[in-house]
Amino acid sequence: TRMDAEAPDRTGTVPPIEDQVQFQNLQKAINQLVDYFERGGPISGQRMEQRMAMVQQLKERRAEVLARFHMVQANRSQEAGENAEARKHLSTLIEALKMKGPNTEFVRELYHEAEHMQMNLVRGASLASDEEAASEPPDAA
Repeated sequence: TRMDAEAPDRTGTVPPIEDQVQFQNLQKAINQLVDYFERGGPISGQRMEQRMAMVQQLKERRAEVLARFHMVQANRSQEAGENAEARKHLSTLIEALKMKGPNTEFVRELYHEAEHMQMNLVRGASLASDEEAASEPPDAA
């Protein structure tokens, strides 16, 4: 799950996000690249299909940055007894994925995981211990 966001990333796509400033800097950089390529920014020797695939990959990384940051912050907030703040992070993530996430399997999985975490938070379950449960079907017990 994305709850591993505090640990080094094993896939090499998004680095650990230490704080709000780093989160904002990563988001800004990705948004600038997306805007540049969507406006037809030149990529030497690249066709339109390749450019659009690159834009989709960038949008998936943006969604991953959102998930890594907000899921870790939600977990930290819950551990500090600040459930309202944890809910805020998860709600912000869900809305951002709806608005900015491309409609891909990867982003749908992030969205599902965030919704699952939000339901567990409402039920009073620990977000930190939910890593295995998020990947299992609801009827698996």
